[in-house]
Amino acid sequence: MDTHGLTVPGLNLVTLTETLATLRREFQQTAAQHDRDASFPHENFASLHRHGLLSLTVPAEFGGAEARLTTAARVIGEVARGEPATALVLTMQYLFQYLVARNPNWPEPLRDRVLRDAVISGGLGNALRVEPELGTPARGGTLATVATRTTRGWRLSGHKALFDRHPDPELARCLGTNRRG
Repeated sequence: MDTHGLTVPGLNLVTLTETLATLRREFQQTAAQHDRDASFPHENFASLHRHGLLSLTVPAEFGGAEARLTTAARVIGEVARGEPATALVLTMQYLFQYLVARNPNWPEPLRDRVLRDAVISGGLGNALRVEPELGTPARGGTLATVATRTTRGWRLSGHKALFDRHPDPELARCLGTNRRG
């Protein structure tokens, strides 16, 4: 692997390069089975967590490596050579962490929980964005997912695509519109 630009605070570059090569080979062994079964590669994420790679973009103040997105992209590239579906979810993980850490609108206790969970227990975070009728909201249009204020809190209704088999739906950010009830 070309290691130009691959820097992770606190991690030895040689060890990281060797780790990624080992993980790539490990992930290649089960990739076809996961494709056939349409199953989530839980064991891949356990391995990524063991090596500190699930919290790569988490800021150091929360216990993460605080790696740059260019470094995350290189890690993702190596993981993709072993198992592309794992790399896709890892990409969403890194982007989620990066945005949570830098968005001042996230309540501090929730930000702390999400980021520390990735470091401590390998918690995965994701954003529920794509809808069956609309597709990706990046193309514009009105979201069908609606949050309605009730006397007991918020009621969320709608359908999202591309989130099935996610191991921890509790840690998801859902994009939608809101209606005050």
